[in-house]
Amino acid sequence: MSGENKKVIKIVPTYFEHETRDLKEISVLNSLGCNVIVVAKGDNAIITESSSYTLHRLVSRPLMPFIANPFLNRLFSLCIWVRYIRKLQGELLSCHDLICLCIGWLSTLGLRKKPLLVYDSHEFEYGRNCKRNFIVKLFVKALECFLCKRTVLNIVVNDSIADAIQNLHRLKNRPLVVRNVPSYWNIDVNRCILKRRKICEEYNIPIERFILMYHGAITDGRGIENAIYAVANVQNACLLILGNGEKKYVSRLEAMISSLQLKEKVFFHPAVEHSMLWEYIGSVDVGLSVLLNTCVNHYYALPNKLFESIQAMIPLIVSDFPEMERIVKMYDIGVCCKSDDVNSLVEAIQLMNKDKVLYSRFKANMQDAKKDLCWENEKGILEEAYRSILVGI
Repeated sequence: MSGENKKVIKIVPTYFEHETRDLKEISVLNSLGCNVIVVAKGDNAIITESSSYTLHRLVSRPLMPFIANPFLNRLFSLCIWVRYIRKLQGELLSCHDLICLCIGWLSTLGLRKKPLLVYDSHEFEYGRNCKRNFIVKLFVKALECFLCKRTVLNIVVNDSIADAIQNLHRLKNRPLVVRNVPSYWNIDVNRCILKRRKICEEYNIPIERFILMYHGAITDGRGIENAIYAVANVQNACLLILGNGEKKYVSRLEAMISSLQLKEKVFFHPAVEHSMLWEYIGSVDVGLSVLLNTCVNHYYALPNKLFESIQAMIPLIVSDFPEMERIVKMYDIGVCCKSDDVNSLVEAIQLMNKDKVLYSRFKANMQDAKKDLCWENEKGILEEAYRSILVGI
């Protein structure tokens, strides 16, 4: 194998609890014979999570509780992470986002034999946050441009982001597109039917009710408010919101639901283990992915929840953004709506609810989409890219 006993360090900015895309990348590296170390946030410790990787946790606020200043904590944290990763002596550093890529690059300075850098960006960094001012955006652009030209491979999640990054930084080589698709799900229809019954019993929902689901992080900009308003205007529909979020935001949604008198139409369910997710998605009638156009990153989005609904064989209603619209129209598996227009979403829900022939067609077309859009097909792109890199180490 081309990566036989090569040490690869995966740098992530999170607590590494639900990083399904990173786990898929790790599985590819394992298949090539690599030893993988994950460096993530947490209390300082080395934990053997599985035979696939070893998890090293580092504090992100090392001066707490004595010094609360965020800038000083970030600065000291940066130094600690750079020093620690340098000591690990990896041969390849895979970096989850721009901050991680910066940490990885700094850890290589002054080394005779520098480890190779891979930028596996999960977002369109430059267009990620609409609240950034001009100076911050200029700095992000300059830093990403500088670092992208010092990597052996840049990976993004869809074609729109690949084109945008290549044009933005005038890169010779277009970033590699590896979509964040789940593995092929073997669905047990009877278990999904049973799960629907349990959900309906738990929330006192009539079994024949048209159930829509939003699943994922409960946070601003995901179109959840529009979905609530839309459900209020569709007689036979209800909305199940599956996931976790910040208490303030969830409380805001709960207050909104209460003021609209929708407690019998909108329900919250805590996040579930990824291995169980298919049962919940497969128990509803429609999956929602109705992001708002709050930033360019949202506009170019191709969320994994879209592919999870496909794997669960559930028709979709999505925002009319280029990547989501392309998938839905290519396979004819759902309806696109205007992201900022509640009436457009209402019309999409009513169409799916009333037109049984159309809904059945979408459901049948899911078979082809499900076969094509799975990790078993997508991982070959990543394998080939890593194989060519590892040969040269």
